[in-house]
Amino acid sequence: MRYVKYCLLMLPVLALLQACRADWNSHYDEAVPTSTLTVEVCTDQTSDWLGRQASLSALRERIAESSLMEALGEGRHCTLIVCEDEAFRAAGEDVLSNALLAANHVSAVAVPPSRLTEGYGVYTYSGKNLWVTCQGDDIFLNGIRVERAVRTANGYVYYVESPIPVQPSVYEYIQSLGDDYSLFKSFVAEFEEYYFDADASTPAGVDDMGNTLYADSVIAVRNTLMDRYTEDGLPSWNMHSESYQSTLFLPDNQLLRTAYQRALDSIPLWLNRSVTAADSLKFRQWIVSSCFVDRRLAADEVAPSVPGQFECVGGYVREVDQATDTEEFTACTAAWWKPSVQQVDVDHPVSLSNGTAYRLTSYKIPNHVVIWRVKARLYQVWAALDPARSGWDATARTPIDSGYFRWNRCMDPLQISDAQSAFELSSTLPTIYYHVLTAVPTVEARQNGLPVSVDYDGLLYNADEPNTFGLSEVHLPAGEYYLRMGFKHSLTYSISIYFCGADEEFGDDNRLVEDMSLVATGSNFHFDRGGAMEGLDFYGSESIGYPEYFDWRWWYDQDPEQYQKASAYDTDGYEVAVVTLKKPGNFKIKIESNDVAGLYNDSYGDDISTNIRTKNNLLQLMMYHWCLRPTSNNY
Repeated sequence: MRYVKYCLLMLPVLALLQACRADWNSHYDEAVPTSTLTVEVCTDQTSDWLGRQASLSALRERIAESSLMEALGEGRHCTLIVCEDEAFRAAGEDVLSNALLAANHVSAVAVPPSRLTEGYGVYTYSGKNLWVTCQGDDIFLNGIRVERAVRTANGYVYYVESPIPVQPSVYEYIQSLGDDYSLFKSFVAEFEEYYFDADASTPAGVDDMGNTLYADSVIAVRNTLMDRYTEDGLPSWNMHSESYQSTLFLPDNQLLRTAYQRALDSIPLWLNRSVTAADSLKFRQWIVSSCFVDRRLAADEVAPSVPGQFECVGGYVREVDQATDTEEFTACTAAWWKPSVQQVDVDHPVSLSNGTAYRLTSYKIPNHVVIWRVKARLYQVWAALDPARSGWDATARTPIDSGYFRWNRCMDPLQISDAQSAFELSSTLPTIYYHVLTAVPTVEARQNGLPVSVDYDGLLYNADEPNTFGLSEVHLPAGEYYLRMGFKHSLTYSISIYFCGADEEFGDDNRLVEDMSLVATGSNFHFDRGGAMEGLDFYGSESIGYPEYFDWRWWYDQDPEQYQKASAYDTDGYEVAVVTLKKPGNFKIKIESNDVAGLYNDSYGDDISTNIRTKNNLLQLMMYHWCLRPTSNNY
């Protein structure tokens, strides 16, 4: 039941209080407190009220020693947090010895009970917020229950069960971590820079050149990787300010070394190439990005039993163009956190002044971060393939049982070069060639209108490191991938596409598309140039469909006329479907057509000569590439 207890010393004061109430209520926008707290009303200044409370002497002495009595006096709006002497003196030495303890109980803002709602912060002279949480009718400041309130002439007083400790901020806590967390601290520090903060410095005049002179020089720190802004450049989150609540995940050195090394070791196996410095930097960036969330999360939100995953810190980052010394704000992709994988010690959370920290018991760099994409152009694979493993006997012009390709009622696989002119965006980038791997229906298939197909295992060819890696079988982790493919454009037949694991059989359950008319798809499957698609959810989605570390917008901005086709450079290709690799290892793709044999027969009859095998023969199977890119669910 709500009630207000008025302790008025004399009737004339009651009249005075009534006269002043309108002004007070107008100032605080509160005619009657809406909280369930018991509120006592007194007409004294907060400093005078405190001086008469014998049971608050311990806190009063600390406030006086901190020269904060004036902040509670006449003409100063304030909020005071108090607890009885017995509870105050019972607090541990670690609480009482903090020099900012008194300041942590005084605010320069008069905060009425109606403002004490979930997530509200009472900013104190300690430079920290006391955060409000609610459980039923109970109100807590930094987890300590508020018992009752007093409304004074210039503010509010709140009784709490015990003194409120001065908690370190998220950033202060990181700096205080011991040697077991030195790697994480160094990763955070790697992206910090110190700068002169003109807004926080005191102007002292202007020199002859019109430059502002300062009486002091405030040096501030910002994190170029993690500081977040709105699209217009207004600060929206950072790890340094007390104004933003956060959740901090802490991997110790052992967890970090293990996760970091496993990610590095996976690159040659999964991507068929050497580890680069860019990979190492990407992993450090992801580690830091993943360990901060821009809101305070409770233990039941991060426990290993929590299903699914959530984003950490998204928004915009500040980037400086060194050539023009101008700043711009570009969208960044939030890291995804999966509680069932990134496991935390929920039994020992660390309460901080602007958040909560959790130590980790398990940590990994997700598959979708290690693997940007895997992509193979079939003409490169075919050219590098040992003929004995091609599945085709060129002399006998018949398929053979062993090999990475299986030709079913198809014959004479052949590479046709320059099905479209090569694409050279810049002399500093690899030229993209549009050679295609082709085959034609057998005479039997043509005469009888039989289905034809080719299926193949996943193979990767590393043209940059042919002697070290060259051609290799795909080995990918189990999980979910976007499958994208490309063919020569304007093919006049229909195809069905299948995808399954290497040890599975093709069937209706893994048929992704059925009798898809390629001519009806227009330019969707136009080689690999249909990959600039929006709206997908994986790490790096701000540059969907492109090679890792390639930013087509940057190229376009350099010279829009010269680089007008930058958005088509080496993209993933058009999406066929989202597929799932059920077990780690390789996969198979099958391309099948039910109508190409009949159509081929109508145009070419039994002709099996090679002189009709040109890029203009649109009734051949003309395959360009496949590409797999992990979704964010591939963790």
